[in-house]
Amino acid sequence: KVVSTIQANADGIHALELYTTDQRRLLPLSDENLRDRIEHRWIKEAKQAKGGLVWIGEDPKDDALFLAIRRVSLMDRPFINGGYLLIRINKNYFQLQNSRPANHVNEYTILVDQNSNPVISNYNGNIQQLLKQRPSTIRINERDYMVVKQSSAKTGWTLLILTPLEQLTK
Repeated sequence: KVVSTIQANADGIHALELYTTDQRRLLPLSDENLRDRIEHRWIKEAKQAKGGLVWIGEDPKDDALFLAIRRVSLMDRPFINGGYLLIRINKNYFQLQNSRPANHVNEYTILVDQNSNPVISNYNGNIQQLLKQRPSTIRINERDYMVVKQSSAKTGWTLLILTPLEQLTK
């Protein structure tokens, strides 16, 4: 029997796919090509990252998963390109923890990737509009919220936390 997926031994990792330098899938066995799986720009970014992890975003074949890619370097051959590792990550790995007291239920947390696509969010409004705004406060459904926005230069991801002003002044 041929194994159709390779399970990873890490929290949140659904499966791994290994591709050769000419982008043919090696593991799990298949005649699928990496260019048919993801856009060419991600392959180019992975090559430029030289082993660094490149976040792709939602898996076009399964909306319950995210994708990331990294170039595999061959250690016994001066770290030349040995192919690509496509990592399939469970979306539910990125979830908000309910560690706050019940009186904080109206706080919103939004994490977006380098393409401004939500990774996690408990906010149902227009996230793109929030990302473009510069004010430190915003009004949502007749309530004022303080906006805290932090971006990572390394990943390109942005975290937004919206806290009701009334919670801050108690």
